[in-house]
Amino acid sequence: VIIDHGDRLELDLKIRAQTPANEVLDTILFTFNPGLRVEALTVNGEMASWRHEFGLLDITPPSALTADSSIVIDLKASGTPNTTFGYLDSARNLLRGTSTGAQLGLLGVDVSVFSADYVALMPGSRWLPSPGTDVPNDDARTHPVDFFEIDLAVTIPPAWQVAGPGRRQPIAENNDRAADGDPAVYGGRAHYRFAPAAVVPMVGLITAHFERRAMNVSGVEFELHLHP
Repeated sequence: VIIDHGDRLELDLKIRAQTPANEVLDTILFTFNPGLRVEALTVNGEMASWRHEFGLLDITPPSALTADSSIVIDLKASGTPNTTFGYLDSARNLLRGTSTGAQLGLLGVDVSVFSADYVALMPGSRWLPSPGTDVPNDDARTHPVDFFEIDLAVTIPPAWQVAGPGRRQPIAENNDRAADGDPAVYGGRAHYRFAPAAVVPMVGLITAHFERRAMNVSGVEFELHLHP
């Protein structure tokens, strides 16, 4: 993941997934932010066709996928995320109804932030492809939560800090883990890795020119990022 201030987001992803136990798949469906443009995509190493519209990425592999099989999707995409994108199962028109109800607009309409001095890639904006559709998503019997492993290398502007899933690990120029406290800045950028030991249901990244404060209590590190 390369974050170029608020100008551009670049993704080079390898997604490992499992097909359903009793179903042969002719297509694979993901929810994916419509502001990002898919540049290349393969399924199990073979070129696949795709359609990316309205926040849905519909992939047609070269051949049907058998039930209960492992697949690997290599995907490259880039662009500026649509910060207002996010699927909801209901809507409210703030121009209609009572003045009290209209005050919901004070909470804002952006799902994420992608500006020159602050980037917040929130899970609900689907800046990473999410299996299936977001609606419906509240019935665990038909759409159970998908817990998955994550291993992300993240590149940001050199003076910025980044927070994400689990502990931030600086990456040295030889792709090894750098010493703690080393900002791992080379090539004009800072490089970090997020690879939590626990599985996660969603992923967000928040990065900006933060002031960092940290303390260690009984072997647990607590971290605070402050922004002007």
